[in-house]
Amino acid sequence: RQMCIETGVGDYISRVASGDCHILFLRRKHAPDQSLVTLQLSGQSICQAQGLNRRSITSDERKFLCNWARENNIQIAV
Repeated sequence: RQMCIETGVGDYISRVASGDCHILFLRRKHAPDQSLVTLQLSGQSICQAQGLNRRSITSDERKFLCNWARENNIQIAV
């Protein structure tokens, strides 16, 4: 399992730019312009998942993420 600790904004940006880390968005089909959850994928592990203003993800969002992760061989570390 990979560690998902960021030491600063510069480190974070360089990891995204190099492809070591990916930022994904969970959105509803009927509202694709509105992000529900922002995810950080590092390797094969989701290490951050937050809604707007750092809100915790809901049980429905977690259920969807767990199903998606299982189908894509990704671990959830949040």
